[in-house]
Amino acid sequence: MKSTKIALIIPVNESLPPYFKLFLEHLSFQRNINTLLIGKIDIDQKLLPPNVRSLYHDFKGDVSIVQSILSKETDFILSHNYWTIGSLHHLYGNLYRFIFQLTKDNPDQFELSSDKIKLTFYKATSQMLENVITNNFPNKLKINAITDVVASIDKKHIYSFNQGRIFNYFNRRAYAFLDCKSFKEEVYFTATNWKTIPPQFYITPTGFYSLKEFRNYKSLKLQKQLKNLGLRCVTSVRKLIGNQVLGYQLHSSSSQQTPD
Repeated sequence: MKSTKIALIIPVNESLPPYFKLFLEHLSFQRNINTLLIGKIDIDQKLLPPNVRSLYHDFKGDVSIVQSILSKETDFILSHNYWTIGSLHHLYGNLYRFIFQLTKDNPDQFELSSDKIKLTFYKATSQMLENVITNNFPNKLKINAITDVVASIDKKHIYSFNQGRIFNYFNRRAYAFLDCKSFKEEVYFTATNWKTIPPQFYITPTGFYSLKEFRNYKSLKLQKQLKNLGLRCVTSVRKLIGNQVLGYQLHSSSSQQTPD
C-alpha cells in the first residue's frame, strides 16, 4: 500500500523555544512527514534530523506569512500528498497514526483538533494551494476530522512520551500533539537541564521527568515547586528593580505611573 506523504511547514518568526531540542527530537519520529522550518533561523543542517530542513527567510514586510510560504515552497508542497502549517508551540506525537485513519477515503482536507486548537491538512494540489492563498474554497469539499486529540498542560493530566508518542499516563489515550502554550514559564526551565533527551519521559504541570525521576515523582514535584517559586520571586524582584531604575513602576500593561 502506498504511504501518504505529508509536508509539515513551520514558520519561525520569533525566538526558538527553550525546548527546541525536544521539538526536533519529536519531529525525527514522524514517519512519512517531511518538515520545513522557514523564517529568521540559521541552523546547521547537520544538527537537524534527516526529515527536517531549515530555510532562512525574513517575513518582514510580507502581507501574509502563509501566502509568502506557499508561493515560495510550491514545489516542496506538491511533492507530497498533503501539507499543513504547523507551529513551534507544538510537541508532535505519532501524527501518522491519526493521518492514516483520516486519509483512507482520499479527502480534500482533514483536521486534528481540540476545543481551542485545530491543525488542518490540505490536499497537495495547485488548486488547493490557490484556494488557501485566496481563502476561497468551493462549497463541496470532503473533510474528515478527529476531535479531542490535542493535549494541554493542566493539573488533571500527566503525559507519557515514548519515542515520539504521547499518551495520557492514567488511561493510555493517545494524542496527536501537545500544546506548549499551556506551559507555565517555570516549566520551560526544567526542559533545558537534559543534555541528552531520554527516549521515555513524562510532562506534568511542574515540569519534565525522566523515567528514573518519575519513580520519585512526589518528592521531586515538591522540590520543583519550591524551585519554581524561587525563580518566580527572583524574576519579580528583577522586574521591580528594573522598573524603578527606569523611573517608573509598571502597574498594568496599559498604564505607567511615576513613583512619588
